[in-house]
Amino acid sequence: MEYHVSKRGNDMNSGSEKEPFLTISKAASVVRERDTVIVHEGTYRECVNIDHGAECSQNRITFQAADGERVIIKGSEEVTGWEKYSENIYKAVVPNSIFHDYNPYADTLWGDWFYKRETPLHTGQVYFDGASLCEVWSVDEIREFNWFAKPFDTYTEIYASFNGQSPEGHLVEINARPACIAAKRPGVNYITVSGFEMCHAATNWSPPTAGQTGLICVNWCKGWIIENNRIYDSRCNGICLGKDKSTGHNQFTTYMKMLPHYCQVESVFNALQRGWNKDMVGSHIVRNNTIYNCGQTGIVGHMGCAFSEVYGNHIYHIQDIGEFDGDEIAGIKFHAPIDTYIHHNHIHDCYRGMWLDWQVQGVRVSSNVLYNNAPSADLYFEVTHGPFMVDNNAFLSEWSMAIYAQGSAYINNIFGGTISKNEDERHTPYHFAHSTAVKGFIKIYSGDDRIYNNIFVGGNKELKEGEGYGTSMYNGHPESREEYLDRILTRKPMKLPAYVNNNVYLAGAKPFEMEADYVVTNYSPDISITEENGEYYINIDMPKEAFTLDADIKTTENLPITLYTDAAFESANGSPLSIDTDCLGVLRGKTPAVGPFENMKVGKNKILFWK
Repeated sequence: MEYHVSKRGNDMNSGSEKEPFLTISKAASVVRERDTVIVHEGTYRECVNIDHGAECSQNRITFQAADGERVIIKGSEEVTGWEKYSENIYKAVVPNSIFHDYNPYADTLWGDWFYKRETPLHTGQVYFDGASLCEVWSVDEIREFNWFAKPFDTYTEIYASFNGQSPEGHLVEINARPACIAAKRPGVNYITVSGFEMCHAATNWSPPTAGQTGLICVNWCKGWIIENNRIYDSRCNGICLGKDKSTGHNQFTTYMKMLPHYCQVESVFNALQRGWNKDMVGSHIVRNNTIYNCGQTGIVGHMGCAFSEVYGNHIYHIQDIGEFDGDEIAGIKFHAPIDTYIHHNHIHDCYRGMWLDWQVQGVRVSSNVLYNNAPSADLYFEVTHGPFMVDNNAFLSEWSMAIYAQGSAYINNIFGGTISKNEDERHTPYHFAHSTAVKGFIKIYSGDDRIYNNIFVGGNKELKEGEGYGTSMYNGHPESREEYLDRILTRKPMKLPAYVNNNVYLAGAKPFEMEADYVVTNYSPDISITEENGEYYINIDMPKEAFTLDADIKTTENLPITLYTDAAFESANGSPLSIDTDCLGVLRGKTPAVGPFENMKVGKNKILFWK
């Protein structure tokens, strides 16, 4: 069945093309398996709660924008009737009835790992001609482009300054809904959301120990496809693939019963009791979306992101204005993304690029380009035991990668900044291969890493302990499993093996002391990113020495299995893996080039990677 939604429609209509519904929510209430909802041009101010899913992917329900038509779903309402309060401040009074179930201007940002301020911030937001204003804590604090709200029982007062302008003749909007599209309950499976522009959701802070929220909120379901959308101005999160409240909701912040780390362990076992497995949860596809101007993440998810594929997304300006802070901020922030494939994404100008945390087992991070992410790293791995694969990526921020993990493989990447590496005392779970079933717990000793065919670039940053340009921070690690076992038997310090070879070190980057075959030169590659008419290029100047190594293609067979999880580097379906193509899909030669691009040449290269 095909249903249509139009701004000229009526919810009393049949939903046909000639008699369309007025709201997407009406269509969502009547759809069943194999149905498609086509939404026509216009702005729809609603939260679409989907209550009906499908039994299998072949019977999925699809919500899509009509071809060639601009369809905008907004979680906001327009506010008019502004009155001048002082020279540069205007005041509006809005009825609380527009907020329905809750008031975002009384709902505070909070949760585990959220850095509280003396005066709380809220899930509401104010927008002036599409630009978001920053919240302050009293009318007296308001400066240009600030807002403050006072909630009462039946109405809310909004105070704002619009950069010296009057709001008259401009579009002023305020967040009014917690999402634009959301599963109403767990088990609403096999939904496609395609081709929309969505913005202005009053989403809350979403740590791994909470019921997680997003402008699109999958809510502990399976098999969603989220594609070709433009997602922006969510207070915290763009797309949420995460857990629901039933497995724990900010237990540390609420009850202070134990440290957050243990609350997270508990949430994993709660989730297993509630059916966290491949048959029930995850297996989503998130592709070809543009996501920006979100306060916490572009895409977030704990456990519900497992077995998924995330690719072709352009993610930028995530928490780049620093309005609030906490330990869960990144372009992509996943916990327990078991067997998830993250590839060909373009991530830049975020507080942190990609943060993969806990149980990053069977993950492959491939062919992504990240740059201008600060103050934290392009890529951050935390307390995970592997195996996980990182191949054919370009990490070009000042801080390329943080490794608080073990059991990895880094193949054919370029690291344009520092790398930091440390142990971690927390005992965290690891799993049977390709499963959510917990196999054991262990701390992070650091190491058990495979580093082949990469390019490392030096720099001038003042280095901290455990940080460096290149692989010299592995100095002191054994170079084989046999040497490691010998050290254990003789009670020497417990450093895990480092398998390092065939890397190129430029501009002062330094190799691992036991590396056999490598190139070191002070030659500067002068890397930059340029944009021309919507096309993005990496510019890199390569020395002739970089093409002299006798490297080989890395495969499941020639990469040592992980030490503690005892697992192979293989595809999510268990089939052998071979890094035989580059970042752009070019087939590699029998003796592959180092770095992510097979066809680089001596001298200046201008490589188109995104358009």
